[in-house]
Amino acid sequence: MGAAYDDAASRVFTADTYHNIASATLNTVTLGAGVYTWDGALAISTDVTLNGTATDVWILQVSDTLDMAADLSINLTGRTLPQNVFWQVAGGVTVREITF
Repeated sequence: MGAAYDDAASRVFTADTYHNIASATLNTVTLGAGVYTWDGALAISTDVTLNGTATDVWILQVSDTLDMAADLSINLTGRTLPQNVFWQVAGGVTVREITF
């Protein structure tokens, strides 16, 4: 787990990097593969969909806290695999009953 965290933290901006999308709150969004970064805290208030192939990778970097609302879903569509989704959060994480 430490190696995965360190690897995710070391990722730098590239053409596949998305910086501060949707400001500090994600609401009903579909994300393609890539590196997503937020400079501050991130709240996820409604369902999020990750759509891609079985070889695509998602790295979500949050430089502060992550707060996920209750009863939301992280939907994996296409051929997205859960083992290809990495969260790198520098602060505390609050997760309330989510569905994958």
